[in-house]
Formats: sequence, structure tokens, C-alpha cells
Amino acid sequence: MNDQEEVNEGKQELIFRAAAVRFGEDGYSETTMESIAEEAGVSKGTLYYYFDSKEDLFFELLLSWIEKFEDRWGGLGDEESSVDELEEFHLAMMATVDEIASFGKLMLEFWANASRKKKLEEILNDLLGEYRQRTAEVIEAGIEEGTFREVNPWQASSALVAAYDGLWFHWLLAPDSFDLEEAGRELITNFIRGLGKEDYEYEPRGGDDR
Repeated sequence: MNDQEEVNEGKQELIFRAAAVRFGEDGYSETTMESIAEEAGVSKGTLYYYFDSKEDLFFELLLSWIEKFEDRWGGLGDEESSVDELEEFHLAMMATVDEIASFGKLMLEFWANASRKKKLEEILNDLLGEYRQRTAEVIEAGIEEGTFREVNPWQASSALVAAYDGLWFHWLLAPDSFDLEEAGRELITNFIRGLGKEDYEYEPRGGDDR
């Protein structure tokens, strides 16, 4: 990466952070490119140099979070067990949610707009489909390893991804009602134990054997 590319990447990250603040506090409809530029400390011309419109910036912000999640979860086939892979999936999910915790309203905006904006709907559907596929492959590998009992990998994967979405949606609506980290740990622990064969004993990372 040359110096100019580093400058561009840094400026885009600055704009993303500013956009997340404004979208999160004001909502999508009330946020303007002018308010984002002011939050970022740049001119509107600079903002339009990087993004064609508010909608374009909105989509690119979502895609940047997706990319960060995928970077955290390095993918499959790294000589880890299926249980390790599910743990990595969980940790990547929690780290990403923790990063955007203060932008809860924005996450609700993403979901609310999905029904009205075809491009966003496609992005979210592709994202969820990829997560289901990747976790299904992990579960299938666990069955082949002899760690997991015989289940339908796709159905089990769909249930896990939906459970995370439901958990975080409830937390976004009422963040003081439960501890997200503890609830997330309960979710992945019980999921892995439920998949395990009768003779398999799973102990969560950190030795938290509940």
C-alpha cells in the first residue's frame, strides 16, 4: 500500500466513524451528508469524493463491518477442530458487536431499511447465507471427526445464526435487561454441548464449566 492509499484508507475510516455516530444518534432519514462531514471534520466535497450519496455511504459502512467480522473469523481449514471453529465464530461475533455497541439504533436502522431498499436486502441475505454455509461446513466437519452427533448441518447452522440475531436484537431493544457477553457465552456453550455425542465433554474457553 502506497502513501496515498494509506491516506485514503484513513480518511474513509474517519468518515465511517463519523457516519456511524450520526446515523446512530439521528437515524438514517434525519442524517445528512452535511452533518456527517461536520462530524468528521471534513468538507462536503471531500465526503462526496469518497461516496456518491448518503445511501452509498450507508451501504459501505455496513460492508466495512462485515469485512471486519470476516477478518476476525479467519475462515475454515486452519487445522483447528470444529469446536475451535465455532469458538472463533462466537468470538468474532462478540468482538464485532462490542465494537458497534454504541450504535445500536443504527443496527436497527439496517434491519428496518432492509424491507425498503433492495440493495441492502440483498447484502443482508448474502451475508446470512454465507454465515449459514460456513457454520454448516464446520458442523459437518465435526460430524466427520466423530465429535458431533448426526444432525442436519444446514438446519443446525441456520438455528445458530438466527439465535445470535435474535439475542442481539433483543439486547439492542433493551440493553440493560441482560448481559450480552454472558448470554452469548451461554448460547455457544449450550449449542456445542447439544451437538456433542454422549461421550463428548465440552469445557468453554477459560474453564467456565457451567
